[in-house]
Amino acid sequence: MNTLPDGFNFRALNSIDVSDALHLIKTHNHDDYECAAESYSKSLNDQFVLTRNNEVVGVTGFRRIPNAQKAFWLSWSYLEPYASIELRNRGILFDLICEKLRDVGHARKVFAMISPSVDSGLGGGHSYGGALASYEDYGFQTELTHRDYYDKGESMTVLSHRISADRLSREPAVEPREVGIFDSDEIAETDDAYYLDWDFVDGTPLPENGVEHWIETVRGWEGRVVFIGVPSNAEHAIRELIKQGFTRDGVLTDFYEDGLDEVRLRFDL
Repeated sequence: MNTLPDGFNFRALNSIDVSDALHLIKTHNHDDYECAAESYSKSLNDQFVLTRNNEVVGVTGFRRIPNAQKAFWLSWSYLEPYASIELRNRGILFDLICEKLRDVGHARKVFAMISPSVDSGLGGGHSYGGALASYEDYGFQTELTHRDYYDKGESMTVLSHRISADRLSREPAVEPREVGIFDSDEIAETDDAYYLDWDFVDGTPLPENGVEHWIETVRGWEGRVVFIGVPSNAEHAIRELIKQGFTRDGVLTDFYEDGLDEVRLRFDL
């Protein structure tokens, strides 16, 4: 159990906190602020604040990953710029949210995305090098980096942290699955980067003209790059995507379950 200094409290984010939480996020990164505002308007589930004498000085949370067993994305995690050195050095937000993931989500693994952008926002500033070091100091490991993700010259790095000490065999005992693409949309916070959305299908493999259709659709939207991440056992889909000009861009290990990774692919337009 994490022991907080006197006057500090870690609790669920509520509607009264939203304005202060968004203000804090905005001091670090304006794009994160806009995405958090949209996300909070839909749901505050599994989002938390750290308070000092009832004042919001930290924000964090998690979202469940669809189709994955006990795996989560880390939400926006920031401390207010003048939070005490003691809190920063102890990685307090990581301690608190990982504790929640163990107790509430019975989590296996948590993933986080960070960007090298520096957005001064309201004057707080947030350095990529400092953020990366904070994650690494806590034990997060780099899984992959997508170059030119947010914009040309601006990459995105995915890190992960193992929550559960229990680990299943890396020998996957899962049969191949088929997936079908059903939608495409622009990736939040990016400039003309798109993703292909998919779902599992029974008996009908990814059609050969399906990939080409979506690529041409994104091209018509003046897209710059298209990303897709599919389970490593979706072997037919991976082969077809590569056949249509996609290239492998990295792997998120044990993403869906232990032994079942997510293969990330990209198509540069």
